[in-house]
Formats: sequence, C-alpha cells, structure tokens
Amino acid sequence: MMAMPREDPPPHGAAAAPDQARLTQAVRAVLDRQGQAQTLPPDIRLRLAGPEDISVLTALNADAIREWGRAGLFMPMPEAFFGEMIRDGIILLPERAGKVQGYSIAFPAGGGHPPFLPADGHGKTGLMFGTALDPALRGQGWQLRLIRLRLEAFQEAGFAEAQSTVSPFNTPSLRNLLRAGFCVTALKTLLDKHPRFVLQHDFGRTVTTGPKHGLPLPQNGDLPDHAALLADGFVAFGLEKSKPVTLFYAARRHQDQGTGCPPT
Repeated sequence: MMAMPREDPPPHGAAAAPDQARLTQAVRAVLDRQGQAQTLPPDIRLRLAGPEDISVLTALNADAIREWGRAGLFMPMPEAFFGEMIRDGIILLPERAGKVQGYSIAFPAGGGHPPFLPADGHGKTGLMFGTALDPALRGQGWQLRLIRLRLEAFQEAGFAEAQSTVSPFNTPSLRNLLRAGFCVTALKTLLDKHPRFVLQHDFGRTVTTGPKHGLPLPQNGDLPDHAALLADGFVAFGLEKSKPVTLFYAARRHQDQGTGCPPT
C-alpha cells in the first residue's frame, strides 16, 4: 500500500475560513481513500503544499511557461499568488522520491477570489486553477486524475459546483476537463489579457444536450463564432481530434439528478 503523506501543513485553525477548512478535510479524506484502495502508482505520493514549497511551485510554473513557449497557455504565478492559495485553498503536490513533480490548485470562491462566472445561487462555488506537471509525469493520465480528485473533494465538502478556466489553444487540458464532466459555458479575457474558456461542473444537476453542432477550433486568433454560440446559451461538451480540432456545442438543458456534462 502506498504510504500516505505525513507532512501536510495543519489547518489554519480558527483563522481559517470554514470553506477552506472543509475543503482541506475533504481532500485529506479523498487521499486517504485512494491510499487504502491503492489507486495511485506505488512510487508516487500526493501531499498538500505548505509555505516551504513556494519556491518549488514558482519554478514549476516558470518551467511550464518556458517549455510550452507560447504566451497565454499558462498564466504566470508569483510567489504571493501561491502563498494566497496555500492560505485560502489547497495545492496538491505529486511527489516521487522526495521531488515535487507538479502542482494542482483548488480553492473556495469568495472574498478576494470571486468566481470566474457569477454563481446561480444554488450553493457554493469551488475554483480549480493552475495545474503544471513535470515532463516525467505527462502522458500517464495525471492531469485527469488530479481534476477528478479535486472534483471529488469539492463535492464531499458540500460545494454545489466547480469552475475552471483553460486557454482555447491548450487542447490537452481542455480535453481532460471535458472528459471529467465540465462544460464550456463562456469565453473571457482574464488578467493576462489572453482568452480563456470558462468551464462549469454542477454537482447537483446534469446538463443534458440537444443536437450537437461541431465548430472548428483554430490554433490562434479570435474566436467570434465560439463566443457567439456561448452568448446564445450553448455549451461545449465534447472535443474531436480532427484537423482542425472540432469542439461540439449543444443547447443547455438541466435535469435535477446526476452531475456535470455528459462525458464524451
């Protein structure tokens, strides 16, 4: 059985926001279940980041930006940002032989961290932001595993939905978010002045879809056709590895059982 982490930073105590404390507790419960079920590779452990990890996190972020070599795919994150995420949310670290191999961030919306899209009032929103992996972990399903782990923790902590963002030109990350049940619901320009798809995953209601419409996803430039469909209330729920890549849209409908968009 994989040894579970023993060096997680303690909760922030009475100073911690209740949502952050519930999320931290839920993440630890999910990690404990995964350890007991032996669902992770035996040479990898997952732990929560603490302030002592900030320099490693900024280095991983800089490496990802440099490696991809394209502006807008990864948002630069200074030390202060990682410090806020450790204080207000959680950062998961996959670790092998004592070396951190990546990070994945989740935190409650609220206070200084508003949701990417206004919540519809049916419950609390969790935000997923910033996953970077060392090349040694890529191609092994780790990004999708970390997405699903954070979704499970948000749901266990009582959140009603999760939101995330991704560059329209980051096809691997977009595909993994859609596979995990997210829907693309908006296109926004964020702080780095680059476009981002905003994705939502509702834990209480399934998004059912009508006839689908395929729309090519260009490799750069503006996305007026995609923006128009999203503004008209369509959602994107599937991606096809064609040339060019095709993103599938359909009108959004809800039913009160299930969760998220139908995975493709």
